[in-house]
Amino acid sequence: MHEVRRPLVGIAICCFVGMLLGEATDELYQLIFPLTVCLWCMALFYKNRSFNLYVWITIFLVGLLHYSSVSMRQSTTGVQNPLEACIEPDSSYSGIVINEPKFMPFQASSRGVWRFELDLRACDCKKETLLNQRVHVRVYGWGNEEMPYIWEHVTMEGRVEKDTWQHVEKWELNVRSIDFIERAPKTIWLRVAEQLRNLRAYALTTLSAEEEQYQDHAAIQRAVIIGDREGVPYELRDLFRHTGCMHVFAISGLHVGFLLIIASILVRLMGISLPHHGWILIPILIVYVYLTGMRASVLRASLMAAGYLIAIHFREKPDLANIIALSALLLLIWNPLYSSDAGFLFSYVIVIFILLAFARCSNQFRRISGFWFHLLSLCLSTLIATLFSVPLSLYLFGSGSMVGLLANLFVIPMLFLVVFGSWMSLLILPFSSIFNQASYTCIEFILMGLRGLRKLPVGLWEVEDVSLGGVLLWYGGGLYLLIWARRRKELLKGALLMGVALLLMGDFF
Repeated sequence: MHEVRRPLVGIAICCFVGMLLGEATDELYQLIFPLTVCLWCMALFYKNRSFNLYVWITIFLVGLLHYSSVSMRQSTTGVQNPLEACIEPDSSYSGIVINEPKFMPFQASSRGVWRFELDLRACDCKKETLLNQRVHVRVYGWGNEEMPYIWEHVTMEGRVEKDTWQHVEKWELNVRSIDFIERAPKTIWLRVAEQLRNLRAYALTTLSAEEEQYQDHAAIQRAVIIGDREGVPYELRDLFRHTGCMHVFAISGLHVGFLLIIASILVRLMGISLPHHGWILIPILIVYVYLTGMRASVLRASLMAAGYLIAIHFREKPDLANIIALSALLLLIWNPLYSSDAGFLFSYVIVIFILLAFARCSNQFRRISGFWFHLLSLCLSTLIATLFSVPLSLYLFGSGSMVGLLANLFVIPMLFLVVFGSWMSLLILPFSSIFNQASYTCIEFILMGLRGLRKLPVGLWEVEDVSLGGVLLWYGGGLYLLIWARRRKELLKGALLMGVALLLMGDFF
């Protein structure tokens, strides 16, 4: 048996499959024992052929058990929620804040509701089923109040109430005001978090300086730079969705890549050699992850970038497959519920297929350089991202864009100019207005182009039901074409598989 060159890939796949099974199974604990027996019997049968099967099965079961343990304590929706059993008024709850509080103002009022999630550690209502689970918290107040930081331990007094929105019932902890929240003394981390929050406030203020005259453009700029999508109107979101460019609002590898390009240029101008870039760029990534809300897509991209920079620092050739697998493994260990998160799935599916496509075309790319290399890289990345994101979008959301390829070839270069102008606005404060105006001009060109593409007779696919088998066959055919197919007959087989997948996906046309 040949030596396994990328064990992290196998470990990440086994964990992910185990967590997917846990997500798809309602009565998980009843299946764990018989599933374990069956898999270990298979391992014994194949012992002479592949002893490593023991290892893969163990990793699979670890992923399954880890998902089950976390999902049981983090579920906060549905009738069986443990919060439903604790409806005493004004009880005391203690826990750790696990995401940045977000303010939702009331209509035509400066008051509103702060929303965040709490990892509950103690309560005085004597319900042990409440402990160690994720609780949604609503705090009524003003937008300028100082709310708890991420990972801060707090004690609050409130009552549990049911909130129904769009026919979905959710039990939440309602707190009347910030006066009913008791906070712990500030630690070193809380002082760092305070500075990071001030930095985010500075970014929001600077990027909103021209908002009165360019409200829509400023909202798009904030969404692209720091992931604040609240101000983007529904009409513009629908325009980006219709043309397959909604991903520009999800901070991911594209945005992290743009940031690293700009930061690398500045670091190089400072005279720092390439192996030592990580000493500056990795702290920038950590700050950026916090500023953008610590979402799965930006975490994935930042972990991959950090792994790449660390490998360069030690003068090793970066193995992108292992870096991708390690980032996925760390995210799944931190939060197994990412295995069913749409952003996580889109992020990894697209980056994996782009990596495979570049590996397949590596010999052709060695013959070109300069402008044509960057142009062909953009075209190939956009083509692969479109081909392998649309089926997943159809399955998860019931829609996908037919003009996404053309739109992204136009939007992505313009988006780099928007990102560059916005970061210059934040870094060079005396000229922030000039750079903001330049960014708004680029955004206007983007909107004009997307409005023109939307008028084309082909646009958005909308289907009611997409076959899961067809989606899986599409990705299987793609993997066959990019990894195994070499001869003409094999290429035809792969194309045939993807053609059959189109038919199985139902109302695709």
